[in-house]
Amino acid sequence: MAAIRSQFLFAYGTLRAEEQESSLHGPVRLSASPAKAPGSLYTLKEGYPILLVEPNIKVVTASYEWDADWELACSRLESCSYAYAKPPSIEGELIEIPLESNAFDKSDTWEGFSVGSNSVYQRMVIPVRRNDGRILPAWVYACLAIPAEAAPFKGNRWKRAERLYGENAE
Repeated sequence: MAAIRSQFLFAYGTLRAEEQESSLHGPVRLSASPAKAPGSLYTLKEGYPILLVEPNIKVVTASYEWDADWELACSRLESCSYAYAKPPSIEGELIEIPLESNAFDKSDTWEGFSVGSNSVYQRMVIPVRRNDGRILPAWVYACLAIPAEAAPFKGNRWKRAERLYGENAE
């Protein structure tokens, strides 16, 4: 039997298992474990989080060749030593997902991402550190420049506001 091939997504906001959007908009989960990523958290005016990643941390940006992107990211991460200026500190989940062409269809739509677009969230691969110290490549929805009207988030783990933009009051 061939080994199951998979890829990873670092979720730091609404795609974490504890969030209601995860089951509706997230990819199929094979497993999940706590992890940390390099970057800084900001809050968009709607209340959603966004991770700012330094350009030199980004390993690969998503293209139409998803499988080649993932292979390149794995190869680059394997051949390079990623030393962070500051240790990874943004808390989230490292989600293992199937290595399939449609794995990100729902989450790309949810995050407003499409290849080649100038969307707020971009899907890219960054190095992520699991709690056991192992560094793995992981897709993340993040940005390389702070969006207009975004405010710095105080802390390293996003917590849902009482209500986010567009949610109904109960």
